[in-house]
Amino acid sequence: MITKGIIVMLLAIPNLILDIMPKIALNFLPDSWVEGIGNIFSVLFYFFPVFQLLPILIISFILDVAKIAFAVLMRIKSFIPGMGA
Repeated sequence: MITKGIIVMLLAIPNLILDIMPKIALNFLPDSWVEGIGNIFSVLFYFFPVFQLLPILIISFILDVAKIAFAVLMRIKSFIPGMGA
């Protein structure tokens, strides 16, 4: 309970800033800003077909994660007596 109180006190200022940010952003950004960003992304997606390349990106991500998991398992295995190299 004491720890929760300390955490709440420490996070009060960042929470206040995050609560105020959308109101500040809406005052400074024009209404057409969102449409402009959408147009930029539509042009980028036309030249770089993300949806067609998504399977390649997913497979490469899965392979990278598998390599990291294998390296971690080998590192853990090396600390077990009788199994390490």
